[in-house]
Amino acid sequence: MKNVFGKQIPSSIAELINPSHTALVLVDFQNEFCKQKSPEGEEVLLYPSLEATIANTKRLLTEVRQTRSPDRIRTTYNLT
Repeated sequence: MKNVFGKQIPSSIAELINPSHTALVLVDFQNEFCKQKSPEGEEVLLYPSLEATIANTKRLLTEVRQTRSPDRIRTTYNLT
């Protein structure tokens, strides 16, 4: 925790949430929804800030995995 103007501010995921009853749910992180082909045939990101969003999500997921025991992490794929 950081002390800012006399208030305790969380500085990590572990300080912010209680892993015993918190879930991180990521939905629809697929290329089909994030990219499209340009008229020249090149893949183009639909959202300019998408790369930063994916990088931040990876960082968050790494930190969450470090705070939870492996038996509490579940990955589900629906390929229908």
